[in-house]
Amino acid sequence: MIRSTVFAALLLTCSGLLAQDDQWRTEALKNCTKNQFTMNVCAVEDFKVADKKLNSLFQEQLRRLTSKEGKQYLQAAQRAWILFRDKDCLYQAGPREGSGTIWTLEQYSCLKYHTDRRIEDIKRFVQCTQNGCPS
Repeated sequence: MIRSTVFAALLLTCSGLLAQDDQWRTEALKNCTKNQFTMNVCAVEDFKVADKKLNSLFQEQLRRLTSKEGKQYLQAAQRAWILFRDKDCLYQAGPREGSGTIWTLEQYSCLKYHTDRRIEDIKRFVQCTQNGCPS
């Protein structure tokens, strides 16, 4: 009985904290230039939106491919691109430790930059309907 009461209390506390975090995020997104915190929140959110779009386009292209080899090549290329993106952003933003509060903005802005470029690449594949398109 005591365990269930403690668990319920912890669950309510965590729920309250999550709701508070969501409220802070919502407020931060209203003014992305207010301070470093809001810039960081907006950078993360902008990246998430771009990443979701990229994943959707990638899945669309994967479905369009007819050969097993083509699908494997696209998946291998995407894994290599993710590795490049992450390493390039680490180079640009540096390690998080000791970088200060601006690190999140720099890191996620870099991730979004690369993701936006990859979206354009994948869009070209999806829109390709002529001979010579990846198969």
